[in-house]
Amino acid sequence: MPETTEIAIASVLAGGAAGPLHDLVSSKFAGRPEATAALAAAAGAAPESPEVLALGEELALAERSDPGFAAELHALWAGGASEVPGA
Repeated sequence: MPETTEIAIASVLAGGAAGPLHDLVSSKFAGRPEATAALAAAAGAAPESPEVLALGEELALAERSDPGFAAELHALWAGGASEVPGA
């Protein structure tokens, strides 16, 4: 089950976040069809939708398997990479 932070990050990605946060997640998900599909399915979805929850689960899985990714993801998040263009 993803943590609150992963759901928040997934919500921002679903809302159209671009830049380093999206680039990091896209790069990490490359080569993992189920993760890439979750990212694509969440695009434009409501924050509490099943698609965003599934993306949050993929983020949590990626974080558990790669502590370096987890550290970079949380550093970007804490550094303000949560902004959605035009919001």
